[in-house]
Amino acid sequence: MSAQLCQEAAGEFRVNNRVDLRQEPTKHEHQFTPVWQNDGTLVDWCSCGQERECDVSILEKFFCSCISAKNDYLREGDKSRSVAQKQKFAQAVADKDKQIAWLQEQIKKRSSGSRSSTSSYLTLDEIRRDGGTQPRAAIDLKHVKLLEEQIEDGKELEPVVVFYDGESYWLADGFHRYATHKNQGMEAIACFIHQGMRREAVLYSVGANADHKPALPRSREDKR
Repeated sequence: MSAQLCQEAAGEFRVNNRVDLRQEPTKHEHQFTPVWQNDGTLVDWCSCGQERECDVSILEKFFCSCISAKNDYLREGDKSRSVAQKQKFAQAVADKDKQIAWLQEQIKKRSSGSRSSTSSYLTLDEIRRDGGTQPRAAIDLKHVKLLEEQIEDGKELEPVVVFYDGESYWLADGFHRYATHKNQGMEAIACFIHQGMRREAVLYSVGANADHKPALPRSREDKR
């Protein structure tokens, strides 16, 4: 939540949708809070009626929370024995799907980058790792543990790199970060999305790991 001080003009001043007639200008500190509108959009809203667009960080935060809430609804729906309860949770899941789709679109629009590369979030299930794009012989569990400790300490990991061919998102760089998010029970991960086919993802992964971060140089098995 953020605040900004402004000078309200004399006249109508709205508080909780009630019109309060003020004779003198009143200083008001906006307390903006993200709120879902009836039309399915998310805005930063103040009780005085002021609105502003949410920035990317807020959209990304709500994207992750929506995915988490959707999964909670799915689990509760599976546990429910009542037909009415199952229908209630199914509707909640459908509503979250709409919010997730809208948030994805807005994040892509607002993210920096060229037409060929964008920054966004993807759910872990959306990312494919079965196309031969993993350049290492195996996942280093010690390195995954190290990354988990970094997340627990509040550090944000670098986004993974994926290639989108119009149908599938191929993971090209960040297999250990992907495994870390999976182990931590996270539903989504930050990504740099490039336009390209699976073969381009393979070529990128080889180049990325040839001169990778000092924390995990390539082993002899990786090079082979």
